[in-house]
Amino acid sequence: MKAKFWSGFNESFGVFSIVTMAYISAFAITSGLIEPLQSHFIPNVSQLIGLLFLPHGVRVVCFFFYGIRGFFYMLPAVYLTWYVALLQLDTPFHFLSPIISLMACYTGVLFIKKILRKMSYSKLISSWKVITLAGLIGSFLNGVGLSILNEGTNLSLSVLGYMIGDMAGLFICMIFLMYLFRFLRFYRSGYEKL
Repeated sequence: MKAKFWSGFNESFGVFSIVTMAYISAFAITSGLIEPLQSHFIPNVSQLIGLLFLPHGVRVVCFFFYGIRGFFYMLPAVYLTWYVALLQLDTPFHFLSPIISLMACYTGVLFIKKILRKMSYSKLISSWKVITLAGLIGSFLNGVGLSILNEGTNLSLSVLGYMIGDMAGLFICMIFLMYLFRFLRFYRSGYEKL
């Protein structure tokens, strides 16, 4: 019984560590590299809206694979990065912004999975298409929620901005994961030949 508990704990802690590192890394790249470039080349875009927001990809992939447990895996990293964003920006994010973003992504994943379960050909649809559709719905809900919470005006423009940034971030994350898994498969097959 104890061995099973510790095994489950070690697995959960490993997932928590990987998700935390992935989310913080995605946020660091976004805030440290992408946002300065965006403010330099496109200064008219609000600081609250990133045109390439990598953490959205981490959120959607985490909820796709871990479901409701994704909240527990991501919440500390999401609030840590929220606090760092507060220190960087003149315009503060609302305290509930991280919860709204997580709820939006979880709802998008849940909605798409429920729809696909009802369809007879759901097993024929590849995972990346499901993740993309879930990310699109989650991005729309995220944009609406954050626009109302943080700005309250220009709802359609803000939602569009959030959606562009979220979907571009999801796309880049998917490409990164694709090449990472190819590299790991290649590395493992080369290692097994030795």
